[in-house]
Amino acid sequence: MGLGSVCRRQNTSEAGTIVRSLAPLKLHYFGAKLTGLESFGDALASADSMAWSVDARWRAAHGEPPPRGCTHKSCANCPRYAIRWRQLALARFDQLRLEVA
Repeated sequence: MGLGSVCRRQNTSEAGTIVRSLAPLKLHYFGAKLTGLESFGDALASADSMAWSVDARWRAAHGEPPPRGCTHKSCANCPRYAIRWRQLALARFDQLRLEVA
């Protein structure tokens, strides 16, 4: 079952309540942000996100150069940036699991 259109609620208890109430349906969460995944990711079967692309666009708009090895102005569509962002996100979640356990 897919769940979307809660991107502006991810920092609220309301989003957690919605996700946890629907969790028996094995949810796929569209448009996940790290804060939402940190709060209720354990109740999801899967998720996708464009947060990495938004992050890259924001950095380019604020004058940050692309990472070493990238030749484009913005990494908003860059597979290398997406993979790096994913690795950092997974490391963050691994750290959270250690702190919770």
